[in-house]
Amino acid sequence: MGMYCDLIALPSDKIDDYLNDEEFESDDYPTCSLDKMWHGLNFILNSIKNNEINHKVLEYVIFGEDCLNPEVTEDGDFPTNYNKVETVNQLAVELKKINFLELIKQVDFKELSKAEIYPNVWDDDSEIDDIKEGLQDYFANLVKFYQIASDKSYVVLSYIG
Repeated sequence: MGMYCDLIALPSDKIDDYLNDEEFESDDYPTCSLDKMWHGLNFILNSIKNNEINHKVLEYVIFGEDCLNPEVTEDGDFPTNYNKVETVNQLAVELKKINFLELIKQVDFKELSKAEIYPNVWDDDSEIDDIKEGLQDYFANLVKFYQIASDKSYVVLSYIG
C-alpha cells in the first residue's frame, strides 16, 4: 500500500462527469501514472536552478493549480486538483525545456530524505540507479502526457491516494 498519483487529461466540460459519475469511462482519455514517485519528481522539478524555466508554472505540474473538492481534506484525504487549459499549455512548453538526464545527475538524494519526500527510499544507495531510471521514465511519460493534453486543449486532473 502507499500513495500513488494519477493524472488524467480531459475536456473541461467532462470534469463533473469524472468526479460524480461512477461509470465514467476514463479509458477514453489520456492518463499518466506517477506511481509512488510523484513527490520526488515534484521536489526535483521544483528545485531546478535555471532562469529559462518558468518556476511558478512548474509548481502546478503534479499538484495542480486549483482544487475541485477541498471538502475531502476534512477527512484527511487528498483532493482532486487540476490545471486549466492555459496552465496545461504552459507546462507542456516548460517541461520540454528540461534536460532531465542532466538534472538527475545534479540531485543529492540525501536532500530528498532530509525533506521527508515520499516514499522514503532516497537513502538506499543500492537502489539509487534504479530510482534514477524510474524517475527518468516517469518524467518522459509526464512530458508526453502534458503535450497530448495541450494538443487537445484538455484540462489535467491530479489525484493522489
